[in-house]
Amino acid sequence: MKNRPVGICNTCGNYAYKTDEIGQSCHAHHHGETCTGDMQDASGAADWQSCPACSDKGVEHAVDCPQCAGAGWLIA
Repeated sequence: MKNRPVGICNTCGNYAYKTDEIGQSCHAHHHGETCTGDMQDASGAADWQSCPACSDKGVEHAVDCPQCAGAGWLIA
C-alpha cells in the first residue's frame, strides 16, 4: 500500500505527500520547465480513492501502474 497523498498541484496535478508542501509552489518538472502551480490541500479521506487497477500498490505487472502513474491513488 502506498501512502495516500495530502495535496495536489492546481496546475499539473502533481501529488504532495507531506503536509508542509501544502500552499507551497509545485516543484515538478515537465519538459525541462518547472511547474508554476501551487499545492492545494487534499488531505481528506474523501479526496482520494484507491486505484482500482493496482489496489493502491502503484505497480501492475512489475511496472508503474498506467492508471495512477505509480501513485496508487486517484483524486476523487
